[in-house]
Amino acid sequence: MHQILGCWANIYFREWDGRDQVATQAAATKPGRPEARHTITQAVLEKTSDWGEYYAVRKPTDIRNGEKVLVHVTTNHPVPDAWPSFLRFRANGHAYSNDTGAGLTRRWCLEQGFVQGNGYRKIAI
Repeated sequence: MHQILGCWANIYFREWDGRDQVATQAAATKPGRPEARHTITQAVLEKTSDWGEYYAVRKPTDIRNGEKVLVHVTTNHPVPDAWPSFLRFRANGHAYSNDTGAGLTRRWCLEQGFVQGNGYRKIAI
């Protein structure tokens, strides 16, 4: 299921005689697949003030050449029905967060400088 959810265009398999089983598995997995890999939102500069710039979301067909555009891309992840039984949550699991959009990271990544920022603290997950 996870392999089928993760593929984008093709499913490769070894034995041609197993193609019906693969097709059945792909059909069963289809509800967990997003319709599109990404959602793209485009916003056009509406006005500028002392407080900053204000953007309004528009359809791509309504955007004229030369307008200042802000593009936001969101990844749509597949939703599996279950996780493999060998994947377990670690007892007393923890990570580090600074309560921003940066998300969770490991202490090692902070120590090595792969992740930078201030205010990281240990949290239970």
